[in-house]
Amino acid sequence: MITFKQHFLKEYTEEMMPRIFAALKKDDNPYTGVHFTNWDILTFNPKPSHYDPIGVYAFPKDWVLKNGLKQQSGFRNYKHAYIVKPSSNAKILNLDMDEQTARSLLKQMGLPDDLYDNPDVYHRSTKNITPGHRFWGALEYYNNQNRAPNNLWWNKLFKKTGYNVLLDPGLAIIHSNEPQQMVYLDRSSVEVVNMFSNEEKLSIIRRLMDAFAKEFRVRKEYNAYNKQTVYRFTNIKNDGFYFSIVISDYDGDVDVSVGEIHKTFYETNDFTIGDVIQYIKDNLPNIKRWATPIQDDFMPNMSKAYGLKLEGNTITKAYKPKGADGLYTFNITHDHYKAGDYMSNNLYFNIRKHKGKFKLGSGKVYTDDYSSSFQESVRLDLTDAHIPKTREGFDYYLEQLFQLLNQRLEAKKENYQETIKRDSLRYSSYVHSEKKSIEDMEKFINFLKKRVFRIMS
Repeated sequence: MITFKQHFLKEYTEEMMPRIFAALKKDDNPYTGVHFTNWDILTFNPKPSHYDPIGVYAFPKDWVLKNGLKQQSGFRNYKHAYIVKPSSNAKILNLDMDEQTARSLLKQMGLPDDLYDNPDVYHRSTKNITPGHRFWGALEYYNNQNRAPNNLWWNKLFKKTGYNVLLDPGLAIIHSNEPQQMVYLDRSSVEVVNMFSNEEKLSIIRRLMDAFAKEFRVRKEYNAYNKQTVYRFTNIKNDGFYFSIVISDYDGDVDVSVGEIHKTFYETNDFTIGDVIQYIKDNLPNIKRWATPIQDDFMPNMSKAYGLKLEGNTITKAYKPKGADGLYTFNITHDHYKAGDYMSNNLYFNIRKHKGKFKLGSGKVYTDDYSSSFQESVRLDLTDAHIPKTREGFDYYLEQLFQLLNQRLEAKKENYQETIKRDSLRYSSYVHSEKKSIEDMEKFINFLKKRVFRIMS
């Protein structure tokens, strides 16, 4: 069974590429295959990223229909897919050959008679070398030794033999990760059966949209700090009616939350996107409590009080304080909702020091990397609080948030000081980095209090 992460990264099943599979099934030629490309016409790439022959590379129908493409990745990024087959001018060389054929071909190419027997000839795909592997390895060896000027060297050699199509029937002779493929060495050898834009790339988001688009809208976010892709599906009629999917770049685990019900699909276990979709469908009707956002004037009033721009329900801003060695950001978010008899009313404050290069311009700070080298978040419960109308009222809440942030930083200080006592040499670089980050964040908090919010207490 193929894992969810493979579904997400690699499109290869009939479910994922229905038109490609249908076109291959329709054609009864066993050599019919699919060629993926970003070119709008079927042509050769004169400057390929590999050192093999220049040509049209295609995966035969047998390989595709039995889900052989699971061993490849990245084809969802190509714009087009061509269904191709050998033309009437094609002369196909099957690389599953005997020794006599291999020696004869090398001779036709005008290569040294002893090349096939050279002890330095090897093949990177396998130690169980067939005559076909040795034939290909001999060509690569000769190429490397004589520093062939470009990929066309291969094409010129095969032209001497009269063959214009190469068939690797599953021995991984041409490419170790693509064991079964065909290479058309000239344009006259290939015929286009069909062509279409590869819309059935159908990544996970497309599959989910197919299943839930009538009732939910989707928002995609990327958490650079945790290396996670987040898909949040919110009900069109009720913002509190939602489910979310979080995919980790680190281990491929998938966290699914349907309201308050949560499950982790681990990459080490066998599961498919179909399993995830079914889990969501099974749990959507069973949710007893859905969070309903409560609209109030808390954030609009705060935005007005400090002259800071409000985006949605969040105030966020980036700064490069004088003398600081990095870019800093903060955001304040008010989370106020009702779920059954449960009420949530919280104010969140997050501060970050960012990695990457940055520059100032037109009153804004730009960066090419929003991942964090250090961050801290705190929460203030506002369940029994009133909505301030004056700056002084909001100062009261901000002072509490700043106090919580300082407490968190003090706890981190105690932690690295304990680390020094245990093993100062082993953790010296960590301690130095942590100490510097905490000092920088303390300076940034002081900058926010005095320069941004102008709280002088």
